[in-house]
Amino acid sequence: MKQEKLFFQKRYNSYFIKLHFNFTLSLFYLPLIFVHCSSFVRCRATVEPL
Repeated sequence: MKQEKLFFQKRYNSYFIKLHFNFTLSLFYLPLIFVHCSSFVRCRATVEPL
């Protein structure tokens, strides 16, 4: 019973760490993607009139 609980706790911790890692990664990448998209749109806006 105790071992089972320990196993569950370990699994839960690894899942939580994975989730936290993904969350921080997405938080880190979101501004980069936003900047990339805005610069791309700006490029298109300057190129389109020509």
